[in-house]
Amino acid sequence: MKTPETHRFLVKSSRPPVVEIDSVAQAVYVRFTNAKVARTVDCGATAMHVAVDLDSHGHVIGVEGIGMNQFNIEFILKRARVEAPAAAVARTRYVPAMMSARDYSHEPVAAN
Repeated sequence: MKTPETHRFLVKSSRPPVVEIDSVAQAVYVRFTNAKVARTVDCGATAMHVAVDLDSHGHVIGVEGIGMNQFNIEFILKRARVEAPAAAVARTRYVPAMMSARDYSHEPVAAN
């Protein structure tokens, strides 16, 4: 069995993440960017699956959590050993997982 890596990851972007929630699968994805995933690092969580997706430069794209019936953004980032600017995390948006990555935008849609 492969031993999980024990890195700490730092999000350099000040853009707020978008949390994609799939309540049926008890899964979340905390998306910081739409970059192409080059590598996924298993964080070795025991009660749930937690992994960090990185781009080809080692920058955090997102954090995946599976097996969570409740969570908050700070909890999942702590489990993944990901540090993000507090101001960005405070502006986190939550969307249904049905929304595809190409529909994802860091800017809220204006109401009519």
